Amino acid sequence: MIPKEWIEESKEDLKFDREHFENNFGIAYKIAKWLERREEVVKKFLELVKKRKEVERKLFEYYKTEYDLVVNTKEEIKLLIQSDSEFMDIDRKVVEMEQCLKFIDKVLEGLKLKSWEIKYYLEWKKFVEGM
Repeated sequence: MIPKEWIEESKEDLKFDREHFENNFGIAYKIAKWLERREEVVKKFLELVKKRKEVERKLFEYYKTEYDLVVNTKEEIKLLIQSDSEFMDIDRKVVEMEQCLKFIDKVLEGLKLKSWEIKYYLEWKKFVEGM
């Protein structure tokens, strides 16, 4: 789940203010802030992926050796692993981190577009004022 403060912060960072034009600058700082945040999310994401593989391995060994019922195929084992609450919990966290990464990537893309919007706005102002 994407934190609400990130959503509010992204709205503020991506807003193009024509009335207080000086508020539009500092895009490099904003990009750096979001890149830093992305790096933190990537670290957490990689840790969760590693943990998910460890849990999957542990559950595989359990269902293959200690489980009461006989499991015949890999598909049956896979189904049991994916329906295990421990695996489902970690898998949900991985999906949430993926969503956060996609959100951050979209904000970064928006900030890059904002820099072009500023450039075109300045060119338009020059044209209108006859410079």
